[in-house]
Parts: sequence; structure tokens; C-alpha cells
Amino acid sequence: MVPAVKPDTEEPAIKLVSYETEPNELTLDVVTLLPAPEPDDTGSNEFHASPQWEDVADLLNPVYETGRELDADECYVQAMAATGLGHLIDIERQLHRCLKTTKRNATQKRIVDRLLCYRAEQERNRAAGESLETFYGLAEVESQKQLLDRTSKATNKLAQAAEGVKDSGIDAKIDLLGIELQQLEVKRRYSELQKNESTLQFNLRRLIGEAPGAPVQILPVVDWDAPDFTLTRDEAVQTAFEARAELKALNYLLSLQEKDALPSTRQQLRTNDASLGSGITGDKCLLKLLSLLFNNGDSEIEQCFRVRQLRELRAETVRLIEVEVSAAHFAVSNRLQILALAKAEADRRAEYISQIEAARTTGNYQYQDLADARIRLLAAEANVIHELYALRIDEAKLRQSQGLFCE
Repeated sequence: MVPAVKPDTEEPAIKLVSYETEPNELTLDVVTLLPAPEPDDTGSNEFHASPQWEDVADLLNPVYETGRELDADECYVQAMAATGLGHLIDIERQLHRCLKTTKRNATQKRIVDRLLCYRAEQERNRAAGESLETFYGLAEVESQKQLLDRTSKATNKLAQAAEGVKDSGIDAKIDLLGIELQQLEVKRRYSELQKNESTLQFNLRRLIGEAPGAPVQILPVVDWDAPDFTLTRDEAVQTAFEARAELKALNYLLSLQEKDALPSTRQQLRTNDASLGSGITGDKCLLKLLSLLFNNGDSEIEQCFRVRQLRELRAETVRLIEVEVSAAHFAVSNRLQILALAKAEADRRAEYISQIEAARTTGNYQYQDLADARIRLLAAEANVIHELYALRIDEAKLRQSQGLFCE
């Protein structure tokens, strides 16, 4: 780190950059070699120190004063346990189990129980993914608020330096209005983050089954020690084919040979579209004719048509799952590239600050350029933080699309 260099004189050293706007008129374009800002109580210098990635890492793990910490695993497990529709399906299963079992309904009860189990699994997988999206959104807000505090300090110091130049009587062109607008923008963004934080707090409490008005704030804790993303698209799709609950339900129905499975097959078809799975009413002459021709009963003939419908539905479900998982996988891969570009931009801005600081030893640097560069670096760091949390959200969506939260 290059130590701060102060001018030998009490008055700030000025370098005039002149150009002709009108004949014989010289104007001051930039103010250079202003005194270096005094270090704060900790000995640090807001504009002087070249930022390291440890600064960003600190923001990714905020230190909270009060509240209840919650990590990602606890979040989605609580969300799966708290989903209202999941509870209703569990009650439905209990009702069917309480019904008297006879030889006539034993198979049907077993089939219904299995299908309800798959439906509950599908709902809890959805609830887990939604809760993690909210969880990481709240965690990003907390990190961005702390980074915005740094930005606020930087803009305030820049404003103080500009006022110092103005009070010294130097006729310098400094964008005071721009600095003031920058301070107002910081305040606006902070108010917007506070509003988002409140909304996300309420939503997360709802998703994990806590009272919305609970006095204790939820403090998200993110584990950043994740393995590298090496999953291929084909691997992701194949895993989804094995784990998705709706596909397991269709495979289960297609594997059944009992005619008692017909009511459940109708019900499964109706869950996809109300026009499907309706019982056969009215004149059954054609159905009876087919029964005579193929020496089968009415149920067996209907079952043949239902199996055909199930196979078509399964093929369509497979296509939809493949598209959904492929899109989620691409989102993660693309987000990694965007994150790499965001980090590269932040690194380059940090290098630029180092170059300006190095110029201090020769007395040839522009204070305002250094301050502006630091503020731009803070904006680049904010972008890095956003992309990091967006990556976590995309990973959660991929996992949800694969149906893995209940595995």
C-alpha cells in the first residue's frame, strides 16, 4: 500500500488545465493534487486503500446485531413442513387410511395413497424452491445495504472535499450538483432496499410457517463453500426423470394391471384437464359391442383407452420436464459467465485505483478522479454481489426443476 502523500504547503496544490473557450479566457478544468484525506479512527483511508476481494467476502457474510439466524437448509426444510396444500393432502391420506378396508377397495386404497404421496411430494418440492428464492433475495438485500453504507461514506467524503475547494476561493469547475444527486440516489436506493427487505421478511415468514408479525428478524446465513458446477445438461435431465413426482405417478399408473386402478386413472387425468377422465354415461351400446368382440368387460375396454391417454400424457410430461430442466441448467451456466465478467470488471476498476494511487508519489494525481473511481468500484462490487446471489437462486430453481428437494 502506498502511503498518503501530503503537499508541502498548507494551501492545496493546483494544476490548471487550460483550453480556449473564448479568446483570452482560461478555465480550470480539473483540480489535482488536493491534500490526501485524513485517515479515520481505524487508520484506514476510504479512498486510498485498494479494495481486495476480502471486502466483498465480508459483505457476503454480514454480522448481525439482533435476530434469528437461518441457513438455506433450515429454510427449505421448514417450508416443506409448512406448506398448506401439503398438509391438506396429508389429511386426505389419513382419511383414506381410516376407511374400512375390504377385498373390493383394498387395491384402490393402496393406489390412492401412493398417488397422494406423489402429489404431496410435488407440492413440497415447489414450496422448497420458492422459499430459497425468497431466502437468497433477503440475503442479498442485507449485503447490498452494507455495501450502500460504504458508498454513502464515499460520496459524503467527496462532497466534503468539493466544499473545501469551493470555500478556499478557487475558481474550479467541480460538479457539485452531480455529487448532490449521487447522494440523493444513495438515499433513494437505501429506502428501496428497506422496502424490499420488509416485503421479503413477511414472505419468508409466510413460507416457513412463522407468524408475519413476529418481533424477531430473520437473519439469512449463506454457505458459500459450494462445489464447482460440473453437472451436464443430460445428467440434470436424467436425474429429473427419476425424481419428478408427477412423472413417478404416471409411471406407477402405467405399471398397474388391475382394473381397480381405473378410478385413480380417471382422477389423474382430470388433474391435468377437466375434460379428461370423465366417467362413461349414456348409451353404452358401442362399448358393449367392443366387449363382445374382444371378449372383455366394459372396464377392460375403457382401461385400454385410459392407458393410451396415460402414455400420451407421460410423453408430454417428459418433454415439458426436459425443457424446464434444460432452461434451468442453461440459466446456471450463463449466470456463471455473467459473474465472471462482473468480477473481471471489479478487478479492473481496483487496478485503476491502484494506478491513480501510485501517481501520488510523483504528485500527479487527481483527487476527484480517485474518489469517482472508488465509487464506481463500489457499484461494480454491488453488481458482483447481485450476481452471486442470483447464481444461488438459479441453482435452487435447477434443483426444484429436477424435483430433488424431497429426495
